[in-house]
Order: sequence, then C-alpha cells, then structure tokens
Amino acid sequence: SVTVAAVSPVTGNLGAGVDSGLPTTGTPTPYTLTFNSSGTYVYITDNQHPLVIQCAVNASTGTFSNCGTSSMPANTTGIFFNTQGTHLHVTTPAINKVWQCTVNASLTNNFLSCVDSGATNLSEPFAIAFSG
Repeated sequence: SVTVAAVSPVTGNLGAGVDSGLPTTGTPTPYTLTFNSSGTYVYITDNQHPLVIQCAVNASTGTFSNCGTSSMPANTTGIFFNTQGTHLHVTTPAINKVWQCTVNASLTNNFLSCVDSGATNLSEPFAIAFSG
C-alpha cells in the first residue's frame, strides 16, 4: 500500500498518514513512485508484476483515484521523468533495460508508449536520475 501525509511548510514534519486509495485489486506491490510536474498524476512501479500504475491525485487530499495500468516487459523498479518532464523512464533490472516512455495521461489503461532507451552495458538498473 501507499500512505500519504501532509508536510508542514514550516517544520518539514509529516502529518498523520492516510491510505492513498491505491486499489488492491491484482495485489499491487508498489516499489517507487513519481509525480508529473503539475502533481495531478502519480506513476508507480511494481517490483512483483510487469506493469506501471497511473493514478489521478486529488489536489486537496493527496489521495489516488481512477487508477489504471500499462504493461511492461518485466517487473519494474525505478521510474523518473526526464528534466523537461516530457518522458518517463522506467527500469526493468531483470532484463537489464531502461525504457523511455511517452505518457498519455488522459487514458486510464495503456497510458504508456515505451521504447528501449538504447542504454547499453547495464547491470540490473534499479534506478535512474537526470542532472540539469
């Protein structure tokens, strides 16, 4: 499951956590998550299933709704937007690949269109980061 909590702008402390509303159908195993630049969608990897989960985010509560999935060729671990916020990159360590994906957030399912990023000589990439 995923828990959401408000962050104090003064202290940085977390408030009381509440369930995010991530559906338990299909027994998702959340691993990492990232938000789009406007904070309206969250993208979640699942280390036990070959998929990425997309959910709308409620601006007031931070809870998730209208969740859907996109299939991936292997279990996913890392998920990050590039610095421009135009492409999502997803790691699949079991097959030594990083995928570059375009996102169609208006779709509930099959919202990702992914191609092999072309990165070579990878050894179980669990995460990726961009500078700049």
